[in-house]
Amino acid sequence: MARTLNKALAFATPMFVSTVITWMALLLMPVHVANPLSLTGLALALLLLTGVGEGLTARTLLLARRPTPAELDILTPALTILSSHGLGPPVSVLRVQNQPTWSRVDAFGRRTIVITTGFIHNLRHRHTTPAQAAEQLLRAAHIAHGGLTRSDAFLALWTIPWQLLAGLADGLANTFRGYPLTRFFWRARFITIGIAVIQAAHDGYYPLAAFITIIGTLSYTAPAWIRRWERIKTAYGHHALAASYTSGRAHSITHLRPQTSSDVTPLR
Repeated sequence: MARTLNKALAFATPMFVSTVITWMALLLMPVHVANPLSLTGLALALLLLTGVGEGLTARTLLLARRPTPAELDILTPALTILSSHGLGPPVSVLRVQNQPTWSRVDAFGRRTIVITTGFIHNLRHRHTTPAQAAEQLLRAAHIAHGGLTRSDAFLALWTIPWQLLAGLADGLANTFRGYPLTRFFWRARFITIGIAVIQAAHDGYYPLAAFITIIGTLSYTAPAWIRRWERIKTAYGHHALAASYTSGRAHSITHLRPQTSSDVTPLR
């Protein structure tokens, strides 16, 4: 229950902003265009919530493809360890993002593990050992199969407007990062937000004032909620990984210990 609440808080801002932007865009469209689009979007969202189309979503929205035969050869030692824990293919599905300078492993949906080409590069050039790579894959697999990312395919579809907005904001931030007052103006945005709220309320636009207030509040709270959710996922992966190794050792000890008289079935 606590994990569900923390995830809801982490995605509250992307969901809220995306819903408002989508609603406003549909209002500007002709009815004969808006209605089919909204119904199609809702139908796709419901399908994704049931687990249908997870692979297609990873391919289209995350640009994550299936690994090539050459990449699978490099990954085979790590995947062998993953399979020994019962979480290898086809229980878990591997997808690859073309990001050669970034080594990353993420859980997505109900059983998808997304890795980057940078991760494969490190494994190929032995910057990462197969055991270390397998641990990262195992953590992601435990997170996915533990249900922490069950709704991620739905969220990836629903928050497309937020992702576009966030990408634009990141681009602007990188462009103006060198200007000394940029950080100051961002931290002091509550002044601009307060002025906008007062002006809207004074002119009688109370819904607009409420909307600006919500957006301003979420701009401060959302980063903390998102970081907390990432910490929860990481901690869950670490604990599940440790538990799987512990249970594996216990299983080996049980099978290797000497037989006692209680273990021997008498002949009849």
